[in-house]
Amino acid sequence: MFDLMARAIDTRPEPPCPKCGGQDFKRWDRKHFLIIHWLLNPGLCVNELLLGQRLPKVMLICQKCDEPLADRSYVPCSECGVLHTGRLWGKQLAFGHWFGLVCPTCGKVIPCIWNFWSLLILIFMFPIWYFPAQIARPHWLDFERHRIGRVLGEPITPASDIPWIRLGMFAWGGIMWGVFSAGIAIHAVVERDWYLLWPIPAMIPMWALGGMFWGLLIKTWMNRKPSRSVL
Repeated sequence: MFDLMARAIDTRPEPPCPKCGGQDFKRWDRKHFLIIHWLLNPGLCVNELLLGQRLPKVMLICQKCDEPLADRSYVPCSECGVLHTGRLWGKQLAFGHWFGLVCPTCGKVIPCIWNFWSLLILIFMFPIWYFPAQIARPHWLDFERHRIGRVLGEPITPASDIPWIRLGMFAWGGIMWGVFSAGIAIHAVVERDWYLLWPIPAMIPMWALGGMFWGLLIKTWMNRKPSRSVL
């Protein structure tokens, strides 16, 4: 309801694409299947609560730019209306956004969605995190503004030049292996049975192959170009 009210009040036209100047955008919000996936996938609560990865409520995909999807995806600021490339929150800025994404232009917080399972965990653990978060929030947001200001103006690697498969194997596969290995190690310590640790090295090739497959899927998806109608 509040999202509908906000959109009704904000009648500003969407600014032109910073690259091509066009205003033909595809809007990704809670109706898009990828956003729905982020909302409902229980595994993504690890990304949000532990790693601080956040997804903006609205993303705009330019349909005029003849570039890969990753290079024509923009995050609009609800306060100042400036479009920022979604690639801005990558590499060293991919993590640590527990309080939301910060607009590099006006410094305000860009609204983000919460995974359903993350919300459940936050509700049950409310007495533990709420008051420390209220104290830390302004200081952390100042830190966010500082670190995003340091990367502005730096060249962004084109999506076609990113080693997606290697990134998937070492980043996604490595993180998943680490999470599962930590759980197995804790279980082995509790049970005082070191034989239970055998799956940790056995999982390395499994997660490496899984990461390569994930990287291949992301490479295919992120390098998609807009479909052109043939007259």
